[in-house]
Amino acid sequence: VLACGPTALLSHASGAALWTVRPSAQSLIDVSSPTRAGRTRDGIRAHRLTDFVPADRAIRNGIPVTALPRTLIDLATVVSEGSVEYAIHRAESRGLVTADEIRATLGRLEGHPGTGRVRAIVGAPAHDLDARTNTPQERRFLAICRAAGLPTPRVNEWIALPIASGGLEVDFCWPDARLVVEVDERASHETSRAFRNDRARDRALAAAGWSVIRFAEDDLADAAAVGRDLRDRLRARSPARPPETVGRSR
Repeated sequence: VLACGPTALLSHASGAALWTVRPSAQSLIDVSSPTRAGRTRDGIRAHRLTDFVPADRAIRNGIPVTALPRTLIDLATVVSEGSVEYAIHRAESRGLVTADEIRATLGRLEGHPGTGRVRAIVGAPAHDLDARTNTPQERRFLAICRAAGLPTPRVNEWIALPIASGGLEVDFCWPDARLVVEVDERASHETSRAFRNDRARDRALAAAGWSVIRFAEDDLADAAAVGRDLRDRLRARSPARPPETVGRSR
């Protein structure tokens, strides 16, 4: 960024990696600038920063970077729609940005490359609970919660923890009850490595005061039993307050 001048900002895929919403292993570093500085430097993929306003500039870890709404819009010009959608989901679930903040930037950048793709994502039901799930098993679990009238879980939520990665993303959680549910798909959780990783995750969460329940694919076949188990756990761990049922807007 310094090589591209005082007004340059990390951006696009590199900016998304700095914001920790989408990792990047690319060899070139994306830098945006209102000028042409850095366009011939090795290792830099320079972009012309158009329609720039001061609100598009942020500092993260001491590095000038495009503000997250602008980063997501620029990211949409260089990666697939699915990758952008998941980056937006991660940004929202970690509390880094809101859909309204993204829409405000979209309104200002009408017609800018990437706006159409991002607008389709934030304006569609892609951010309903079902769309936040990653597997059919997770969607099945969410349906069980609805049928049992359970409080609304957060889906694929990032939980900050004092560990090297800074935290973990869990399948479902109820923050008030400090309860996490992981739905283990057989194909991806039966290896020795997955077994060790799952236990390490559970220990890290337990050390931070979270209780973890794991359901295997086959467990979900008995929806009534899963519902009863969750209701008992939530009743035991939740503060006394009216529950918020699944499907009701938060």
